[in-house]
Amino acid sequence: MIRHVKVMQAKARLCRVEKIGGAVDQYAVRSPTGKMYAVTEMVYRGSDFEAVCTCDWSQYHPDRMCSHKMAALEFKLGRRVSFWRTLGDAMRQHRKRLSTQDVWATVR
Repeated sequence: MIRHVKVMQAKARLCRVEKIGGAVDQYAVRSPTGKMYAVTEMVYRGSDFEAVCTCDWSQYHPDRMCSHKMAALEFKLGRRVSFWRTLGDAMRQHRKRLSTQDVWATVR
């Protein structure tokens, strides 16, 4: 489980995202350092979201969210998304919840 979800959320909000995919939802995410990464959405069914990122961290931790995946999800939904470590934390927000790979998200 990711310990510093809010730090990653803050990094995600500094990323620049644009859609580049055709049949598959694929996004180009520019990190604050200027590096470009590709995020490909694998599953989005109602309240589940899974994606694959080309960043180094994600290559070693494929089942976990990275800031680039967080940025792509917020871009896809077109709404502000907050990320939480536990379901209990997300439920306290009284907003629509999404299950991401290892954290919970709420949508405003």
